[in-house]
Amino acid sequence: MQVQLLFFARLREVFGASRVTLDVSDVDTVGHLARRLADHKPEIASVPLRFAVNDEFVDENRPLRDGDTIAVVHPVSGG
Repeated sequence: MQVQLLFFARLREVFGASRVTLDVSDVDTVGHLARRLADHKPEIASVPLRFAVNDEFVDENRPLRDGDTIAVVHPVSGG
């Protein structure tokens, strides 16, 4: 199963790309994907990430499906 990950702002720098196609045959939910990403890049382990699958924000229990596009969003504040 392949999904496309979209990274923005600081996450784009951390992962070295704005768009990555990833084989996630052994990953079943968004939460599982989040843990996998944190294992791969420990510097994001404490970052409160949000995920949008196919343009809709989802919780960590959302199952992944072949062909999903997943935006990985780092919440920011400013003023």
